Amino acid sequence: AQWNFCAIRPSAACLSFSNELQRDSLAELSYSEALKAGYFSAYLADSDTLTTELHYGEQYFFQDLANLDSLIAMGRFTKKEKRNIKENGFTPQLVSEIAERLISLQEQNGYPFARLSFVPINSEEGISLQTYFDKGPRVYIDSLIIKSKSGIRAPLIEKLLQLSSGDIYNEKQLKDITKQINKVPYLQSAQSPQLVFSPKGA
Repeated sequence: AQWNFCAIRPSAACLSFSNELQRDSLAELSYSEALKAGYFSAYLADSDTLTTELHYGEQYFFQDLANLDSLIAMGRFTKKEKRNIKENGFTPQLVSEIAERLISLQEQNGYPFARLSFVPINSEEGISLQTYFDKGPRVYIDSLIIKSKSGIRAPLIEKLLQLSSGDIYNEKQLKDITKQINKVPYLQSAQSPQLVFSPKGA
């Protein structure tokens, strides 16, 4: 199967991948870059089971937001980061960081298909960014297929990785599989882990 990513602004430019994770990585990176460039109404959408589209929408140029405080609260910034934001004012980079943190939080808690979009709204107080969150279905680890030439039993690997069937999907944990295996002196990952989604889970 071929997984596709299309950037639409307004004409479409598409790329195809043999790996779903590569497609998703490019989609997330492109979305982040769009926010940094002022395309605050950009959003990702799946046009079919194999194609993800990035719709850019309108580009905005403004320095202050009426709802900046609520956006900062959503981003779960540290006190030092909040102080820097207050001193330096609003930047497109800030919106990108908030989006990345919110999406990452969902991906680590069972929602790999979470989508976040911003819609600029004019009001008497000024311009605000309304957030729209679509978590998508919650995903669990349906099964782990472990192949070992050394005869090491699968339960030992699962214990090492702290992963087992029925666990909530955690993207960071899955991306660290190779690193965790290679930490053990007598183990080495022969190839990158393959992730497959099914109606039952991952």
